[in-house]
Amino acid sequence: MAGTRISTWKSEIPLAVAGFAYGDYKVTNDKANDTAIDIYANRSPDDVMTMVQRYFEEGPGKEQAAVGSMSPSIMAKTMGTEIANAVRVYSSWYGPFPYNTFPSPACPSAIPTGRAGRGLLYLWSASFLDSTQRNAIGIRDQTAITDFFRGHETSHQWWGHRVGWKSYHDQWLSEGFAEFSGNLYVQYRQNAKEYLLRWRKEKELLHNHDTNGHEVEALGPIWMGQRVRSSITGPGSYQDLIYSKGGYVLQMLRMQMSNPRDQDWDHGVLKK
Repeated sequence: MAGTRISTWKSEIPLAVAGFAYGDYKVTNDKANDTAIDIYANRSPDDVMTMVQRYFEEGPGKEQAAVGSMSPSIMAKTMGTEIANAVRVYSSWYGPFPYNTFPSPACPSAIPTGRAGRGLLYLWSASFLDSTQRNAIGIRDQTAITDFFRGHETSHQWWGHRVGWKSYHDQWLSEGFAEFSGNLYVQYRQNAKEYLLRWRKEKELLHNHDTNGHEVEALGPIWMGQRVRSSITGPGSYQDLIYSKGGYVLQMLRMQMSNPRDQDWDHGVLKK
């Protein structure tokens, strides 16, 4: 049929779930150890970012600040560097990257979230804005634009895909390790002070209360997995408990296994 293009894709290994992204992308390349990192970034802003750009160029916002082009492709190379750095950190902690390539790790999404498929990473479009643009349009503390968030989603290539779970009782390991890994990347990308600050915030969250007045930490054991979520515990109970407490448990294990007298105090963690 005229105008039709057919592609055939073959996986090196069996896949439980396959993800695809379709669009007009600029492709940039990076490398982490022996892993090829390919960034696919939209050449044009998505619908949401287009509206934001018009607001600052043509509407009331034009008196506030100039935001420039909001095309994700402008920041594609920077994003490739960030993802490659995360892969290097996790390769030193968890072993080599599980696959030969990370073929399309960053495909901008119009919603403030991210998803990690096997060898595929979706990140919110605002992740591809530079700090000046984010500050101009008022995006400052959104989790989905942070070093932590990119690290969290990247680590799912190890925890969630390379290592899965046998039943819902073990599913907390995927998000628990991802939460721990996101904070670990913050330590390497920023500093230890920011790393510890993030764990203090995680601890505070566990002492918060859900919509029904229950303390998050007491909603149930993390091995309950999805069963923590119910009409009694409230809509955010699973994420608050499994992510934060799961990560916090791993942080406690790290502290138990580390040796503060050793200059490389994580030496014991990596060896054990």
